[in-house]
Amino acid sequence: MELTNKEWKFFSLKNLFSVERGTRLIIRDRVDGKYPFATAGFTNQGVVEYISNDSNKTFKDSITIDMFGNTFFRFYEFKCDDNIHVLQSSNLSLYAIKFIKTSISKSISDIYSYGKQFRLKSFYLLKIPLPVNSKGEPDYAFMEDYIRQKETELLQQYKKQVLVFESVVPLSEKEWKEFFIEDIFNIKSGKRLTKAEMVSGDIPFVGATDSNNGITGFVANKNSSMDKNVLGVNYNGSVVYNFYHPYEAVFSDDVKRLSFKEFEGSKYSFLFVKALIMQQKSKYEYGYKFNGERMKRQIILLPVNHKGKPDYAYMENYMKVLENEKITQYLGL
Repeated sequence: MELTNKEWKFFSLKNLFSVERGTRLIIRDRVDGKYPFATAGFTNQGVVEYISNDSNKTFKDSITIDMFGNTFFRFYEFKCDDNIHVLQSSNLSLYAIKFIKTSISKSISDIYSYGKQFRLKSFYLLKIPLPVNSKGEPDYAFMEDYIRQKETELLQQYKKQVLVFESVVPLSEKEWKEFFIEDIFNIKSGKRLTKAEMVSGDIPFVGATDSNNGITGFVANKNSSMDKNVLGVNYNGSVVYNFYHPYEAVFSDDVKRLSFKEFEGSKYSFLFVKALIMQQKSKYEYGYKFNGERMKRQIILLPVNHKGKPDYAYMENYMKVLENEKITQYLGL
């Protein structure tokens, strides 16, 4: 099933969903409980804590849009504050709603942000593109089948990943040794690209943020910072936060690009080291700048082999086993 084979038309959001705002609830009035409480924000889908307040209505199987345009499908029971718009429909299947959520998210991603906020008026004005049937009406059957197909493909992919691994030695039983970051990695700088210079496109632009895998936008610009299979480490903004980028991306001048010196590196080796670098975050939170020189001389602990060298094979296997355990758990195998 291909999206490009379908005819598309624009439809008003108000004709597809009813909308309801959450209820304002300040921190001191929140009572601990079991319901996720969502407010405006991208990290952790905006969930900041768990509450039990009866004053806030409980929703489920809904699309939420916060004041900054962050859009999520929430299949679980949740409560939210007045910065959240909750979209519901009793006529649509959950699969169709998931499809529409993606169209909403793409439609508003370039419009609403901290400067221009999504409000109730925005809901009534917004139109989104949807595939249509022979009558020119939203083709909900196609949307549902498309999402089912994608979920089936992902499930098959994950099942193929579930392999039988021999258990690895626990971290506590490995020998560890100190290394400077510059001993392990090639460190390359990003390149400054102002908002005025950005051209909208499909290349990820990596900035000094703590969320969305470091991606702050998508551009058509290409420059000397374009890279892939690297760890992007923030030394300004959300300092020390770092993310693995297997895809080609353009990097801000606030982000350093780290690649292994001794070998190409894989997702697993990068993710292992990512966690170790993150452990240094508290060191740079109070005016102690994480600049380029300090990044080079920052010490991290790594597991080593019998030669006293970084044990990259162990790091990869450890992360593979960890991933395998999680996939098995999620699939209920």
